[in-house]
Amino acid sequence: MKSMIKDIKPNYFVDSVFLLDSFEVRKDRNNKKYILLNLRDKSGSIKGFIWNSSLEVFEKLIIKTFLKITGYARCFYNSLMIDVYDWRYAKWDEVDMKDFIEVVKEGINYWYSKFLEITEQIEDEYCRLIMELFLSDEEFMKIFKTRAAGISIHHNYIGGLLEHTVSTMSLSALTADKYPDVLDKSILITGAFLHDIGKTKELSGNVSIEYTTEGELLGHITLGVLMLEEKIGLFGDFPKELALHLKHIILSHHGKLEYGSPVAPKTPEAIVVCTLEGIDAKFNHLYRIVKNSSTQKVKSFYDNFLDSKILTDKLYKNSKNLSELEVL
Repeated sequence: MKSMIKDIKPNYFVDSVFLLDSFEVRKDRNNKKYILLNLRDKSGSIKGFIWNSSLEVFEKLIIKTFLKITGYARCFYNSLMIDVYDWRYAKWDEVDMKDFIEVVKEGINYWYSKFLEITEQIEDEYCRLIMELFLSDEEFMKIFKTRAAGISIHHNYIGGLLEHTVSTMSLSALTADKYPDVLDKSILITGAFLHDIGKTKELSGNVSIEYTTEGELLGHITLGVLMLEEKIGLFGDFPKELALHLKHIILSHHGKLEYGSPVAPKTPEAIVVCTLEGIDAKFNHLYRIVKNSSTQKVKSFYDNFLDSKILTDKLYKNSKNLSELEVL
């Protein structure tokens, strides 16, 4: 029976199958070579170390394959890792794909029905036409419903892009209802839908999510604008200001140049989409790393994406006595 990564604890003997995402040769302080393995299953990822390794071992490894690993789990600099004693390629009857393919929790149909419900709130004629063109594009919708929203940071599973998009659209609709004299609800919901459509072309794969050649060379922001322009080109009289506004939402949704956006958001709707999609990405990332953590592994760790130290221990242990608070 496979040991899921989220269940592995320090001082745990490991004898299980993992997907090899990547690997590299490094040298320790004594200039001896070792191989760093990046292993994963649907519950998370973990690093494996093959110590005192030869180049021959390195040449035998192939990324995106399943390895049967035996080793010992331990904490190293507050992170869980595996000392690999032995490895081989897993046999097909040892691989259960359900251990590696994660599907959005509530299911594709649930999120797609929510998606259709929210699109009904779009009242502007041209925004509705844009939505209908994408909805009627069967190839696009097939990919959009099943694609992940990222490789490792957030919503990195089948249906992740759909879930992230719907969540951003829902938050956008609520925000527009709260500030109707400032925000255009139709543009906001449409922009929330469009902001990540380029990921349908940027990413590929399900068991192993990878960048496509288009994704590597252009990125999902550029691809999204090109996809929108293609749909707009089907109209002879599409409003230029609306087209410009929707393109700006796509181009600016990462917020800053160092985060991947060529421009910062400058319209109320662009600022809202940028803020809300970032919040949803961070909340999803936080949920998954905390859910997949164990206080028996480590009590705290630093997360680069959230730029924060995350405490996995329970700070308050079901007591009203302040003296019983655990001081960290």
